[in-house]
Order: sequence, then C-alpha cells, then structure tokens
Amino acid sequence: MENERGHGFLLGSTSDEYAALIEHATVVVLLEEENLLGFGIALPDEIVRAGDLWQRRRQVTWLDFSLESIEQQKLAYFAQLAALPEAELYVLPLALEILLRLERSEHEHLFATTVARPVRNTAALPALLTGEARVVGSINENYAEFGTIESDIHYMNMSSVLKILQTPLGRRIDASRLGLMAR
Repeated sequence: MENERGHGFLLGSTSDEYAALIEHATVVVLLEEENLLGFGIALPDEIVRAGDLWQRRRQVTWLDFSLESIEQQKLAYFAQLAALPEAELYVLPLALEILLRLERSEHEHLFATTVARPVRNTAALPALLTGEARVVGSINENYAEFGTIESDIHYMNMSSVLKILQTPLGRRIDASRLGLMAR
C-alpha cells in the first residue's frame, strides 16, 4: 500500500462496523453542504473494554508506561481520523471537537494507534502531538486485506485537552463554525 502524499489510510472496518460505531461511539463528521469531507471516531470506555485491543493489552510492548496505574479509570480510544486532502485544514479542529466531547463525558485517558510499519500513517500525528500525546508502546496487528502491521500506541491524559484550549490555536478554533456535525 502506497502512502506517497503523507496522508492516512483506514484499515479494518466494514460497513456494518461503521454502522455500529455511529450508533455507540463518539462520531464527528465534517460536511460541506451534503458532501462528507472528513470524520473522526472515538470509542468510549465501555466499548474500549469490550474490544479486541483491550483483550490483547497484555500483548503490547509497553515503553516506560504502566497501564495498571490507570486501568480502573475511564479510558477512551481515538479509533479513526480521516479527511480528504482538500479538508486537511480542518483535521485539528475535528480532532479537538472529539477530544472535548470525551473530556466532557469524564474520560480521563485517551489511547490511539497509528501504523508504524510497513508504511507509516502520519494523518493523525499532528492532532496527537497537539494534544501532548506520547508513544507508550507498540502492538502487532493482522488485517486480512493488508497483512501484519506494527502500530504505535499513543497515550494522552485528558487534562491536556484543557491546555490545548488555552493555546493560540485552541482559542482560534470554533468547531461549530467549521461544519462539524455530531451523530
């Protein structure tokens, strides 16, 4: 799979899985008139704990991080962040809107994965770095349509979201004016 332009790609979700995510997850879409330009999906605590990644958490190669120290607290997982190239300007506000919704629903910790090998998926990295996320581990995953990949696991304490809002970038972002619509 080529990733020449530095944009992201999506793996591992069927139409039925998207329908379930829309029903139960935090979903924000970027629309221009009737056209979908981008979307973000985050899984709340109860979905995270019922999911495959949580079941495989002992298979993660952790880097100076103790999952046990936060395991009993409310966790979220930033599952997908995608935008068409012409909407790249809105990726950070889209991500911030999702982070704000998670913070308002009292999630204390956020995880995300990004493909590291064999092709690096850099689409979500600006949003993760803005949120003071750091790589805390890696995990091997297998996708029927692509094969085995290695993903970095990123972690962010949700208190960082409030810090983002106090930055010049955070003060300029008004998600409601960008056409972001929740499910």
